[in-house]
Amino acid sequence: MVDKSKKFSKPRKYDNIENIRCPLHPNGKHTIRNCYTFNERYTRKDSKGNNKEDNQKKEGDNHEDKGFQKSRGTVVVIFARVPDSRSKHQEKLALRTIMAAEPATPRYLNWSEYPIQFSREDQWTSVGNAGHYPLVLDPTIAGMTITKVLIDGGAGLNIIFSETLRKMGLQLAGMITPTSMPFYGIVPGKAAMPLKQITLPVTFGTPSNYHTEFIKFEVADFDSSYHTILGRLALAKFMAIPHYPYLLLKMPGPNGVFSLQSDLKRAFDYDVQAIQIAAKA
Repeated sequence: MVDKSKKFSKPRKYDNIENIRCPLHPNGKHTIRNCYTFNERYTRKDSKGNNKEDNQKKEGDNHEDKGFQKSRGTVVVIFARVPDSRSKHQEKLALRTIMAAEPATPRYLNWSEYPIQFSREDQWTSVGNAGHYPLVLDPTIAGMTITKVLIDGGAGLNIIFSETLRKMGLQLAGMITPTSMPFYGIVPGKAAMPLKQITLPVTFGTPSNYHTEFIKFEVADFDSSYHTILGRLALAKFMAIPHYPYLLLKMPGPNGVFSLQSDLKRAFDYDVQAIQIAAKA
């Protein structure tokens, strides 16, 4: 006769089960109590009311700590040098500047005395898909209001299109300088060669508070939904900070920091045009 009391062990209490090593992750060191997978899959909710409450909590609170990710390695990005963009001597000087020890007295940048901050008070639109639409403004360039200027902090160059210069009616003699540096990422799938370079005054703001800088542009000769593109070189010169979720640009002026709002409808229209032009390329 088989002794059933020996064959079957006494069931464990739930409190004890919670503290055993997680069977779903044999190589882990956590218990069932701390296993996210186990709790998501197998823990039964007490009632439908609790489920609804939990869902509302998840929808309302997007600031839950997701935990710090421990790095498993490093992915290194290699950039090729743009042909003929800089000489070896220029590269050595640039590297020497970067590697030099920090001076005892730092040399502050122009306009750096103005702190720039963003808060909920800067949110002027509640449009969905925050950051989906481009930041488009209308500064004054060489005495003309240019209505389709893309603010692109990811662009490494400032671009102005030959058609824009033609419409501005500028006398370009003596203003244009030659260049042999191609750029990438503007024309999909290939490099583009700018026609020339030109330096023009760019002004943001109003007469009561404004900021003007001379910006060097690459003159490009191809279709675009924008009149010009201001990249990070221009933003750095203006000490301007874009906020793409708010479609807002802030920069310092003689009378303090001022804000510039994009036009949401125009941003949508120009984004659609940009996609259509890219699809034809």
